[in-house]
Amino acid sequence: MTSAAPVEVDDWFTDMKEYLKGLETQLHTFHTKITVMTKKRRDFVHIWEDLSLAASDYAKSEGEKDSNLNKLFSKFTEVTHQLSNLNDETVDTEILNFEFAIKDYLRITGSVKDLLTNRDAALLKCQTAEKNLEQKKQKLEKNTSASKASAFQAEVTEAEKQRDTLKQSFEEASKECKEEIEIFMKTKNKEITNALREMVQTNMNHELRVLDLWKELLRMIEESSS
Repeated sequence: MTSAAPVEVDDWFTDMKEYLKGLETQLHTFHTKITVMTKKRRDFVHIWEDLSLAASDYAKSEGEKDSNLNKLFSKFTEVTHQLSNLNDETVDTEILNFEFAIKDYLRITGSVKDLLTNRDAALLKCQTAEKNLEQKKQKLEKNTSASKASAFQAEVTEAEKQRDTLKQSFEEASKECKEEIEIFMKTKNKEITNALREMVQTNMNHELRVLDLWKELLRMIEESSS
């Protein structure tokens, strides 16, 4: 059986519900893709390490027979080993500073949606109480028995008190919900921007360190050829 839904009375909340629904979906998709990316990057850690081990064995096979290749591939072994470590370090940093940040906001978005659900429940109770009050008033208006008038009036009075209490609860829930959402929006912008900045800086630093390693190896290769 489908539960009753309240009739929204504030367009601001209607827009926010749609926004948060889409946000949660896209954050979930984005987080899934980040997880796939970090897993694949972690695979490169092992790929570089395997290549480093193979290069080391090749360098040893050259030995003194070809000291130049022995020297170059010993350096290549060192570079690829460092690349493995750099990839491992970069992935750890990305997970900590970016993947976890997105995952955290996926959780927080769900919590904000729960606030809206609680507000909807309060609104439904308020609207149900309003309908109940109207029914009590109609019974009072249609009553033709003097002996029942006081009882019907008492029912109306009680229904009004219940409606007023629930209306106050709904207004308080709306106020709290709106305040929390406004805080969420401001904080989200700041923290996700910071997480993105950290990710970009991490990858820039990674690429610069990788470039330095390849430059060092290339310089050794050029010197051995001169």
